[in-house]
Amino acid sequence: AVTGRARVVPAISAERGDPIAGLEAGDIIVAQMIHPAWISEFGRVGGLVCSAGGWLSHTAILAREYDLALIVGVAGIRTIADGDIIRLEPNGSIGILKRREPSRQPIAAE
Repeated sequence: AVTGRARVVPAISAERGDPIAGLEAGDIIVAQMIHPAWISEFGRVGGLVCSAGGWLSHTAILAREYDLALIVGVAGIRTIADGDIIRLEPNGSIGILKRREPSRQPIAAE
């Protein structure tokens, strides 16, 4: 299992490949899709969560090459808020261990 802070990226930002503000080592990128522009971050993030793609997608292949945890094809991705502490389980489930701090504004993933 992999545990880290969720960095939720809005769909429009994911489509453009915008830089992820405040991304830190061990964070887990949560987005509708994982943009190729973020490959440079793969060496320091803890994992990836996305709703688009499958186990044979380009994102899945890159995640295996970088030894990154990846949960792909996630339904209900909106239940994860930016700043939540989440755990990616080997069985493909995602646990929310701690909700984000109330002072932070949620960012819609879709």
